Amino acid sequence: MKRSILLFSFLLLFYGMANAQTFTIKSPDQRLELIVVVGDEQISWSANYDHKTAIKNTVIGIQKKDGDAFGIKPRLTRHSEKRIDQTIRPVVPHKDAEILDVCNELTLEFRPKHQLVFRVYNEGLAYRFKDQGKKGSKITNEILDIQFPEGTYTYFPEEESMYSHNERLYNYTSVSGLTRGAFCSLPVMFETPVDIKVLFTETALHRYPGMFWQKSEKSGFTAIFPKYVLETKPDQATAPDRNEIITLEGDYIADLPGNFDFPWRVFMISDTEETFVASNLTFQLAEPVAIDGTDWIKPGKVAWDWYNANNI
Repeated sequence: MKRSILLFSFLLLFYGMANAQTFTIKSPDQRLELIVVVGDEQISWSANYDHKTAIKNTVIGIQKKDGDAFGIKPRLTRHSEKRIDQTIRPVVPHKDAEILDVCNELTLEFRPKHQLVFRVYNEGLAYRFKDQGKKGSKITNEILDIQFPEGTYTYFPEEESMYSHNERLYNYTSVSGLTRGAFCSLPVMFETPVDIKVLFTETALHRYPGMFWQKSEKSGFTAIFPKYVLETKPDQATAPDRNEIITLEGDYIADLPGNFDFPWRVFMISDTEETFVASNLTFQLAEPVAIDGTDWIKPGKVAWDWYNANNI
């Protein structure tokens, strides 16, 4: 009887592995490699830089209040790959007047109607889910469970609350030294034992809460989010013109329309921090300018009173 149970368990494991589909996509310079695995139960991915592990394993998905889900028991229908090679010219240049936007893209299509898009650049990778259904939905959770190599260190902007100005001290500490449950805002940076740098952030964030990372087990983190705010009142004790007290929250994190593109999850990966300073990746992945006729927009002096004569 025990031998039969062991044989049955082995066959189940083998069947699941046999049905998993693996996709590999590399950066244009071939130094960064992304491996995506679509299994029977979940979608996961890992990343190597110069043939060395940068990110061990990441499980991703979307959970909806109506019980639907993306990335859980995925039903892949087709996939496609393409190369993007274009030049972006910002209306008001931040660092560069012209940005070369060059990457390799993998698109996975699933039932019910949704997509998962990966892009791999020389300086990093990014992914986003796309809901192609017409019906709106309430999102209860976005899954991002990530594992780094053992011995990884982090510049960790630890938070005390998700109601935050995101202005924290970046403490340099080992990932293993973090207390389970400690969480941070973004961006957050990591250094692996083989000196690969990973900086995680997000872009194209519309109608969606900011993501926080919470320490889980071993060298892992999981994404957490503030709940959807239903009611607030001014905080009379501390600057009521800009601070509010949340009095009622929903049991979900976002209330979205149909045909919605989720935020890009961005991982800049390199062997030097200078790459992050020079990168325009979050701008490249941001939504295009939504107004017509931008000739009238000119760079000028800052009008924010904190930078230009406080309260004057």
